[in-house]
Amino acid sequence: MDLDNIALTFPGQNSHFHGMGSDLYIYDAARVVIDTATEVMGDVLGLNLREVMFSANDERLSLGPVAQTAIHTGSMATYAVLNDMYGDKIKAVAGHSFGQVAAMVSADVLSPQDGLVLVERRATFADNLFPATEEDPVYMITMLGTEANTEFKDQVEQECEYVSAEKGYVGLATINSPTMIVISGNPEAVETAASNLRARTKNLDRDHRIRYIPTDIKGPFHTPLMDDVETDLAVVMQDMQFHEPSKVVIVNGIPMTTGLDRAYLENTTTVVDFRASLEHLFASPNYQHIIQSAPGDAQGKIARRGYDMRGTEFHLADELLNLAR
Repeated sequence: MDLDNIALTFPGQNSHFHGMGSDLYIYDAARVVIDTATEVMGDVLGLNLREVMFSANDERLSLGPVAQTAIHTGSMATYAVLNDMYGDKIKAVAGHSFGQVAAMVSADVLSPQDGLVLVERRATFADNLFPATEEDPVYMITMLGTEANTEFKDQVEQECEYVSAEKGYVGLATINSPTMIVISGNPEAVETAASNLRARTKNLDRDHRIRYIPTDIKGPFHTPLMDDVETDLAVVMQDMQFHEPSKVVIVNGIPMTTGLDRAYLENTTTVVDFRASLEHLFASPNYQHIIQSAPGDAQGKIARRGYDMRGTEFHLADELLNLAR
């Protein structure tokens, strides 16, 4: 399919799945990315990343550092193929959560190897700070529904502030779409805030009901509880070179050409507004096509929830590459 004026999006946590990237492996460009990541990260992760990604049931894919490295590798392998296909027609990139790293690598801000290190270190620092336990606490809950709008977001923030005073920190973590927001924090506080909000919205009619979905993300990402992770990441990033981007990089709805390293650090402990990034891309006359640069449908589900696309077309790379074969 011949496309022009393209923007790419890169997913973040919880977008991994068994078999991810295996279909891409027929492309030389993707094979290089996957094989290189497998070699570079083998000793760090203590496993063969390619085998874990392609496996139908390897439980190690759910481990934080493995999952996030796999997601990043799948994103960059997809980008390599799309870049071969479209090259300079790719004008902008935007990443959700740690997908900002893939956006920076694709825009030549960061080297591919530093990108791998940055993703793995973030996940490992978080795992060390919030190690897995038998209780399997819920750190993040997604709120999904047609009423998860600006007014409801304000209610969520007020409820989180109230609960935080009694139960420990809980707050807004990500705004994924006009109908999808996520809270994060101390597990008891997260459960309490969600329970209170559920009681407040239980009488909405069926078409406007809010669904409350616990995630299996192991840590209170995008909250001040991750301050130590941000501090550790800052030390790692001191030895990395960050360059001027070769493409527009959208962060929380803002096109950025400088300060991308600081923006990524702040991403660790502050709210990620991916809704604003997609709204910017849909509203801009500069982009006719938006492509999720990753295996699967993680951002397709987000992009189809409540946006006015204004004539812009959203594509999954999987669909485009199937057409290209």
